[in-house]
Amino acid sequence: MRSFLDRRVDLSSMRTISDHQVKEQQANCKAMLGKKQRPVAARETEKSSRFASDHRSLLFQKRHWPARILLAATTLLWSFLLNDARAAEPSVAELVAQLSPEQTLAERRAAAYQLGRLGPQAAAAVPVLAQAMTDKDLELCWYAVNALGRIGPAAQSVAPAIEREIRNPANLKIFPIVGITALGNIGPQATTSTELLSEMLTHDDARRRVAAALALWKIDRRPRGRAGLIKALQSDDEEIVFLACLGLWQVEPVPETLRPLTTLLGHRSADVRRVAARLVGRFGNAALEPVLEAVDAKSGATEQQVLATVTALGYVADQTRQTVFYRPETSRNELIRVARELLRTAVPWLVSRLSADDPLTRRIAARSLAKLGPLAMRSLLQAAAQENAVRQAAAIDALGQLEAYLPPPSLNSPGLEAAKPRLASAVLVALQHPNRETQAAAIRLLAVYPLGSPAAKAVPYLRTALKDERIDVRRDAAQALRNLDF
Repeated sequence: MRSFLDRRVDLSSMRTISDHQVKEQQANCKAMLGKKQRPVAARETEKSSRFASDHRSLLFQKRHWPARILLAATTLLWSFLLNDARAAEPSVAELVAQLSPEQTLAERRAAAYQLGRLGPQAAAAVPVLAQAMTDKDLELCWYAVNALGRIGPAAQSVAPAIEREIRNPANLKIFPIVGITALGNIGPQATTSTELLSEMLTHDDARRRVAAALALWKIDRRPRGRAGLIKALQSDDEEIVFLACLGLWQVEPVPETLRPLTTLLGHRSADVRRVAARLVGRFGNAALEPVLEAVDAKSGATEQQVLATVTALGYVADQTRQTVFYRPETSRNELIRVARELLRTAVPWLVSRLSADDPLTRRIAARSLAKLGPLAMRSLLQAAAQENAVRQAAAIDALGQLEAYLPPPSLNSPGLEAAKPRLASAVLVALQHPNRETQAAAIRLLAVYPLGSPAAKAVPYLRTALKDERIDVRRDAAQALRNLDF
C-alpha cells in the first residue's frame, strides 16, 4: 500500500484537478491512515508545465517537510565527512617521512603523489623529492619529477638534476615529457634549461617537441616556443594536435594562430574541434571573418565543421559580451562598431542555423545567439515571428536562454540604451503574432529587460495578457507593466 506522501505527490503532479476530485482523494487518504490529515490547499487548474514543475515539486511544497529535512540532513552529513577527510590529509612533514627508503614502495609512491597534489605548499619537500627522482624504482622517479613540476618555481634548485634525468635513457619513456613539463612549470627560474629544451624541439618524439615548445614559452616568452606549438597543429597525429591546442590555451592569443585554429574546426577528431572552438573564441570579433569563410556554402563544409563553427561563435559571443558590451569603459562608438560587425556576419548566419536539419546544431545556434544578449533580441524576435515552424521554435528557445546573458542592472551603457527603440518595435511585432508562444516570449522579454518609454505601445497587449489562462504569462505581463510604470 502506498504511503500518504506518495498519494500527495500524485496529486501535486496532476496538471488539472477539480474540487470534487481533491475532496475524494482526501477522503481516501484519511480512510487509509485512520487519522485526520491536513487538508490539501485548493489549486488553480493550470496547464503550464513550468508552474507545475517549479511550484508543485516535492521539495518546494511546505507540506513535504520530511523530505526537505532528509535532504538537509544528508547535506550536513556529507559536509562532516568531507571535513573529516580534509582533516585526515597528512602534513608535508609526514609525507616527507613517508618517502623514506624504509617505507614500502607503494607508500613512497603515494607520498610523492600527495606532495604533487599540494603544489607550492610542498616546497619544503624539494630536496627529498630530488633524491626520490633518482631512485631505482622508475615509477617513483616519475611521481617525484611530476611533484617537483607541480611545486613550481620553488623547485628551481633541482632544475639541473631534472635535466640530467631527462637525458638518462634508463628512465621510463614518459619521464622526459614529464620532466620537460616540470622545467616549464618552474618558469623563468629555469633559464639554464633552455639549451636542452631547444634540442628537444627537433626530437623524434612529437610529444617531447610539444612539451619543449610550451616549456620554452613559459621560461622566456620567446616566439620560438609558440611557433613550435603552431607547427604541431599541422601534425597528422590527432593526439599531437590536441596536445598542441592545450599548450596554446596557456599562451596569449596572437593573430598568426587564428588561421590554423580555424582550419581545425573541420578536424576529424571531436576533441580537437571542441578545444579549437574555445581557442578561436578568445579572439573575439577578429575571428568572425576567417571562421565564416571556412564554412562558406562553396567550401563544402561538413556537418561536424558547421557544428564546431556554431560552437566557436558562441565563445566569440562570450568574449565580446564580457570585454566590450558589458564593460563600463566601452565607448558608444566602439560598442556600435562591434555590434554592427556581429549583426552583419555572425548573427544572420547563426539565425540561418536555427532551421538546420541537425537538432544539436539548432540547439547550440540558439545558445550562441542567446549569449549575445540584447544584441540578438531583435533578430530572434523576427525569427520567432516567421512562418518556419522549426526556426520559430528554436528562436523562442533562444529568447528563453537569453535571460541568463542580460546586462547587470547597474550597467549604464549609452550604446545599449540607443538600441532600445528598434528592439521595442520588434517586440511589438511579436506581440501581434498569432503564435501564442511567440507572444509569451515577447512578454517575458519585457518582464526581464525593461525597455522604458519606447515600449509604451505594448501596454494594451500586456493588459490583455493579464487575462491569459497561463499563470506564467500573467505573471510576466504584470512585471512588464510594472517596468513600464503602468
